Amino acid sequence: RAGLSPLDVIWSGTDVHGDRVSGRTSDVTELAERFRAARPFRLVVQGPPGSGKSIFARRLMTELLQLDDPGPVPVFLPLWSWNPGQERLHNWIKRRIKEDYPELGDTATFGPTAVANLVDQGMVLPVLDGLDSLPRQWRAKVFGDGGVLSQDRLILTCRTGQPERADGFTVITPEPVEPAEATRFLGAVTNGSVSEWSLLGADPDFAVIYSEPRLIYMTSAICEKTGATPAKIAGDLSLDPNSSVETRLLGMQVTALLPGSGRDEQDYPPYYREKAEGWLKVLAPLGLWNRVDLRDSDWRKPSGRSYRDYVGVSCIAWWNIHRGVPFLERHQAWLRATAAGVLSFLVICAIFRQDRSWHYSLLTSAAYGFTVFLAGFYLAAEPAEPTDRTGRGSRSAVRGGRRHPALAWWSSRLWSRWRPLLLAGTWTLIVTGLLIGYRTGRIHGRPHNEFWYWTGVKTGFFDGLNIAFIVVFAFLIAQVPRAPRGLWAIGSRPAGRSEIRKFVTVLLIGVVFGLEWGISAVLKGQHPHASTLGQAALTGLITGVDFVIGVWLFQWSSAWSQAERAPDPRSAARADLIGALTRPLILGFTFAFAFGISAPFNFTGVDVWAWFVVGLAMGSLETEWPLYFVAIRTIRGRDQLLPIRLMRFLEICRGSGLVSSAGQAYQIHDDHLLDLLTAPPGYVATALSPAPAEPAPVAAIAAAPEQ
Repeated sequence: RAGLSPLDVIWSGTDVHGDRVSGRTSDVTELAERFRAARPFRLVVQGPPGSGKSIFARRLMTELLQLDDPGPVPVFLPLWSWNPGQERLHNWIKRRIKEDYPELGDTATFGPTAVANLVDQGMVLPVLDGLDSLPRQWRAKVFGDGGVLSQDRLILTCRTGQPERADGFTVITPEPVEPAEATRFLGAVTNGSVSEWSLLGADPDFAVIYSEPRLIYMTSAICEKTGATPAKIAGDLSLDPNSSVETRLLGMQVTALLPGSGRDEQDYPPYYREKAEGWLKVLAPLGLWNRVDLRDSDWRKPSGRSYRDYVGVSCIAWWNIHRGVPFLERHQAWLRATAAGVLSFLVICAIFRQDRSWHYSLLTSAAYGFTVFLAGFYLAAEPAEPTDRTGRGSRSAVRGGRRHPALAWWSSRLWSRWRPLLLAGTWTLIVTGLLIGYRTGRIHGRPHNEFWYWTGVKTGFFDGLNIAFIVVFAFLIAQVPRAPRGLWAIGSRPAGRSEIRKFVTVLLIGVVFGLEWGISAVLKGQHPHASTLGQAALTGLITGVDFVIGVWLFQWSSAWSQAERAPDPRSAARADLIGALTRPLILGFTFAFAFGISAPFNFTGVDVWAWFVVGLAMGSLETEWPLYFVAIRTIRGRDQLLPIRLMRFLEICRGSGLVSSAGQAYQIHDDHLLDLLTAPPGYVATALSPAPAEPAPVAAIAAAPEQ
């Protein structure tokens, strides 16, 4: 904030041998020299929110890069993009370096294993920033990863008291800021002079402010946004002496930084101060619990979640907004599947009515509609809570876990993974088989004709089986339909198998499915002049390969609208929306070409359009955007609890400094600000102490003076 002269904070602590270690924002030479030493040196930069941990880590990086040292190169790595339960530390570091430095992927210059060699040979010094951006249950896994403790040189930033296992680490914390430095900094970044700020040093409130970097930054931000003088700040602080200085500053900060008058309001007039403050109160607790009714002014207590488990990690993500409407969150699979199935049924019925009878149109379109519904109902449902390795979590796991806990855990995990596929495939076979079998036997069997009745049974079974395979393989290859992303899906996913291996696996699936498709066309014997077995197998093979290649292309096309590298969450949301509007067309054309054109046992134009609708509907069940739009309208209501242009509002808040970005989501990193935004009526924070264990999530800011 002060250009080349930022706030100078002294950081000090002791190393593993008990020797004093220190450094300051303006001078990190001593710490840099320690990293040059041959012995291992793992550093934890620990402090309260807003104390300048990340800035200090970057200053140390700058000094290390200036040294003539053949040692490891420091690389800044935000921890929000790492899931320790899914990916090892070294694998995550390799993936992030490949994403952030794509030029290292030039195999002709650096070779095919350049990044892997750098990491494996210890030539990278990871700077892991923001342990507090991870859920509490993940933080313990960070230190449980062998790659962390095996790293000779490491820098980690975190909140005070967060690394429960810091053995073998040098921990440094910020010392109180010198009053002269605080007044110098405030004089450099605000309208007040150094002398004006110095005159307030005798005030007990300013004695507290001048000692803590976070409060100094808050004061400077308030002055910068409002143009207030030191005397005006002192007067506002004196209005409510019963609450802590921190609480009063936070109340002033919220009203000062939220959009009031100016360019933002001119760009979007509904963003006036009173509404914006209420909107942020509504959004603040969204990332803390899975089920909080954001439409209720007296929010219900969280179910199954503790505030202390998620303190400081208020995750405001567009794909997570629907969790603020409990009915929508609990029944999203049923609602999405019903909407997609009914729309598919109506459109396909209208298509078939162009040249088919009512009975044929209704039964056939019902089969297609039920296919979409069943796929969405079973495969787009929220996954069950995973059991732990002791086998606890379900009755069957407990019974099996008494003697074989590991076996019970793996069997429970395997069943939870394949159960939706089994249910979706089985019910698709039954429902579509009955509808198609009845249509074939009943309609063609008038008057009574045993040949068509028996043909109807065979046709229903094989067509139902083929459609069930389509649903299962589309999910296995492209993960459509799918459940909404989890609460913490704010970063890149761990790298999976290579695309070449995926493509080879997909082709094998297509060959097997294609042969089954062709053979079943002969076995059902629906047409007197059906193709021979060899011709049918060849045609089916083309159909199966066309299908799996198109579905693989749909999965591969997700990289076209990849949002992980977007500069801010709003840009990431735009990229995701573009993909949500265009990618379902790939699956629609795939289904139309594979099952309408490539399988000409009985080619008709209406079948091409019908399969296009099915593919389009299933591809649309991959995105959370319909849930987002419904949730925004529902929560907004008549009282306008949320803005229609929520992304715009959150981006303004980010530019104002009220929230920060973590991948594709926004976060309120300041625990105390989060306390105020989620505090019950009448709650007053009287000391600079940690938040209460479980505050009631009621939207109100207490003890905040009027600005």
